[in-house]
Amino acid sequence: MGVRSVAGAGARLLARGGSDEERRYSIAPALLDAVVNCLDTWRTLQELSGIVTPFTERLEQEIRAAVADEHRAELEEQKRASQAEITALREKTEAEIASKIRSRLLDLASPRGSGPPPSLPTGPSLRCGRASLLGPSSCRRARKRSARRQQRPQRCHQC
Repeated sequence: MGVRSVAGAGARLLARGGSDEERRYSIAPALLDAVVNCLDTWRTLQELSGIVTPFTERLEQEIRAAVADEHRAELEEQKRASQAEITALREKTEAEIASKIRSRLLDLASPRGSGPPPSLPTGPSLRCGRASLLGPSSCRRARKRSARRQQRPQRCHQC
């Protein structure tokens, strides 16, 4: 029950002391009207000074909520954009890796008769039959001798 509803009929005030004593007071309607006027004036002064204003508080809360919503929407948009960029980079990297692996596997699966790999010499480097049957890198001693003397091919130690 507010002060305004009691103002017309007069009011009774119940006060309690520290030792649970109750005292009842009667308030004259004129005094109660003066209290209500003072309270209204006080609230008006608070609103004019900007201390307490229900309108500005409500407006401030609405603005804060709108700014927070915009901020959340911006963050979500940035998050979606970065996820899309990460996904695109991941797909590009996976495609490059798959292409490299595929080309290496095709190189490994290609027939040996189509030509020697680029790291092996193309001509016969040893004169012995063993080297020609097993390839130029079959005899270690001959390879070492051939590496020392690049002028002419060396014979295998078994020849």
